[in-house]
Amino acid sequence: MDPANHLPHQLIDPTPDLRPFVHHLLHTHNPSPEPYSLHVPPSGSIYLSYNYGGHQVMEFDDRPLYPLPRLFVGGQLQRQMPWTEIPGQSGLAGVEFTATGYWKLV
Repeated sequence: MDPANHLPHQLIDPTPDLRPFVHHLLHTHNPSPEPYSLHVPPSGSIYLSYNYGGHQVMEFDDRPLYPLPRLFVGGQLQRQMPWTEIPGQSGLAGVEFTATGYWKLV
């Protein structure tokens, strides 16, 4: 997810000892009281994400709108662009793993 032109969005490089496992850390925040929606482009990566504030919702082509849990593992989108809505004054903090990083850590 890269709403850099619309929401405050940070990509943070991992420390050297995490680089074999973690591509980057990320933080997206919606400071507005209004919800913000966007399509999530495929990246092929696995993410560990934590939602704070209100509950983020997501909708896939083959799955109706559903609330995401506070903490979840997701990703490896390849051909879909799901839609998501981040509630006002809420955000997401997460880890984008390298291609094999998640599996090496689990």
